[in-house]
Amino acid sequence: MAIKAVKVKKKFKNGDFDRLVVNDISIDIPQGNMVSLMGPSGSGKSTLLKLCAGLEVPDEGSVFINRTRIDRMSSKKRAQVRLNSIGVIFQHGNLLNELTAAENVALPLRAQGHRRLASLQLAQEELESLGLGDYCHRAPETLSGGEQQRVGIARALAGNKKILLADEPTGALDKLATIAVFDALRKVAEAGAAILIATHDPLVNQWVDQSIVIDDGQIVDINYY
Repeated sequence: MAIKAVKVKKKFKNGDFDRLVVNDISIDIPQGNMVSLMGPSGSGKSTLLKLCAGLEVPDEGSVFINRTRIDRMSSKKRAQVRLNSIGVIFQHGNLLNELTAAENVALPLRAQGHRRLASLQLAQEELESLGLGDYCHRAPETLSGGEQQRVGIARALAGNKKILLADEPTGALDKLATIAVFDALRKVAEAGAAILIATHDPLVNQWVDQSIVIDDGQIVDINYY
C-alpha cells in the first residue's frame, strides 16, 4: 500500500465538549489507485485527508505512508515525509503570482536541495507531462482556474512524488475545468501514483477506482468502479 490508515480517531474541542470528527476509520490505497472521499460538509473527510498527510495526528490508530508509520513521528519528520513523498493540493492552487508557473512548480524541488536551473528543468518536464508545456513562463494570474489547478498538480508531484492528496481540488471550477483536472489526476494514477481526493463532486466517480462515503466521522459506504 502507499496510503494506509488503521482505526484512526480524531477529536476536536467544541466549546466544553470533544467532538469525534473521525471515528475508527481504516483505508488502504495502493499505488496506481485513485480514490474519492465523499460526504457532506463536516463529515470528517478533510480531517481524514490531513491525517493521511501528517498535517494532523490521530488520537488513536495509526497512519502509514509507503509502509512507514508517520503518526508517531515528530512534526519536523512528518514535514520531511511530505516534502519527499506526498503532494498536497487544495481547493485554490495557492500559486505565487510573482513567480512563473515553472518557478512555482520548482519550489518544492528547491526545498529538496536541487539547484535552481535543475529545478526549473524538472519543473518544465512535470508541466509538459500534464500538457502545460506552453505555460511554463506565464504568471498564474494569466491562467484559468483549471489551468492553475493543473499547475498545482504538477507542483504537488514535483520531486517524483507518488502520493497525491487533494482537498476539494475542483470546488471553485466550472464543469469543463473540473473534467480537465480529474482527467489529469486519472493519468497521474495510471502512471503509478496513489491519489486520495476529498470532494463533494459526484463527477469524480467517472475517474476513480473506489469511492469512500463518510458521514459523521464514519465510513457508511464504499463503491468500486
